[in-house]
Amino acid sequence: MREQRAVFAGRSLRPPRSRTWRQCFGGSLLLFAIVGLLVEGSAEAQDATDAIKELNEQIQKKTEELKELIKRAEELQNALRRAEELKRAEELKKKEPKKQIEQVSQEKAKEEREEAARRLPPVTLKGLVQGGWIRRLENAGEESRSEFLVREAQLSVEGSAFPGTSFFIEGSFSEPGEQVRLNDAIGTVDLSKELKLIVGQLRVPLNRPAVSARTALFLAEPRASGPVQAKARDRGVNLVFTPFEGRLLYEQALVNGNGINTNRLGNDDNDLLFEGRLVWFATGKWPLPLPAQTDLNNSPWNTFFKVGWASGEFEKSVTAELKERVRENTWNIGQAIVGRGLYTYWQYGQALADGKRDFDSSSFFVTSGYAFPLHRYLPFLQAAPIYVREAWLEPKFQYETLRFADPTLFNRPNREIYRFGVNYYPFGIPNIRLMAEHEMVLRPTSSETFFLFLHYMF
Repeated sequence: MREQRAVFAGRSLRPPRSRTWRQCFGGSLLLFAIVGLLVEGSAEAQDATDAIKELNEQIQKKTEELKELIKRAEELQNALRRAEELKRAEELKKKEPKKQIEQVSQEKAKEEREEAARRLPPVTLKGLVQGGWIRRLENAGEESRSEFLVREAQLSVEGSAFPGTSFFIEGSFSEPGEQVRLNDAIGTVDLSKELKLIVGQLRVPLNRPAVSARTALFLAEPRASGPVQAKARDRGVNLVFTPFEGRLLYEQALVNGNGINTNRLGNDDNDLLFEGRLVWFATGKWPLPLPAQTDLNNSPWNTFFKVGWASGEFEKSVTAELKERVRENTWNIGQAIVGRGLYTYWQYGQALADGKRDFDSSSFFVTSGYAFPLHRYLPFLQAAPIYVREAWLEPKFQYETLRFADPTLFNRPNREIYRFGVNYYPFGIPNIRLMAEHEMVLRPTSSETFFLFLHYMF
């Protein structure tokens, strides 16, 4: 072999010598082994190549699927974005007309308010008539006395002479043949939306009732302790302040202290009465509605709390000859609740007089009523006439007391009064009602009075 390689290296043209069988067989075996290794390695390489190719195909497939999912996600996001834009556009389209309508409505309301401010309110007439039958029994064992009379008739006129002002005049006819009494004669000036000035003969703020005189629940109103008349009217000026959209009411009055149509106080007109009240309307506004004006099922509860006060100098006496000048301070507190046919109002007051004798006094009263339609509890009345079918019934109760600290003031006796009654609204409206009341007076003298009156407002 070395020779052969040498010869080949020297580029010898001498033919090689013949090889032996061992040489030939051993070389074949080596060749076969090498070929086998090559074939086996080629197969394994082919398998690896095929596996790599398959893996690349799977990766490419998954990549395509991922791209497709990303594309679909982007399409869904775009669709959602377009839907939201369309929704906002629709909302803007809806809001724009609404906004325009609200703007037009606000402008129209402003024009109407300005026009109403320029236009004077019409002059209106209102009236009230109470008439009926009274039966009195003043002492036990004596015969009762009965009479028919027009207890009270009122006529009022209200209106405006100039923008921002108003007037109210009310006259009263208590009994036939008597002269007309002037209850109220006031002029009001609107200083601002929340501030008013009232001048004239007016109902003083200390003992102003929860409901107006026209809609009183009882024929007789409770009388106040201290320097206020039964009618609670006087002459002077009154400043009315209603902040917080009318949820608070503050009144401050300065009046002559002598009342009207009477000289019971004995004031010499040189000293003025200073009084006012503060009212917080938890719900509702003054005056509160009558029970028959409320819906039993849906009407909200209305309530307010009040504090009233008064201060002034007066001449008081144990007898007509023995007079004493005292300074008297009066205050009261109260609350009114009305709703769903129910009405309750209570008030407590004290009058504290600074003098040699004890002129102090205290008063308390409570009144309540419950109005309901008859067919609510008597369903068979659906077939009855309208004045029965639509009628409302209102049982009511009132208690009133006044006590003086000094029992020697016999000309100012204590009083204690109970009133029971029922109001009948034949058509379910407060303008017309039949009032039946039984009054029992325990102090200063025992007496009983039965009233049967027709109350008509127009």
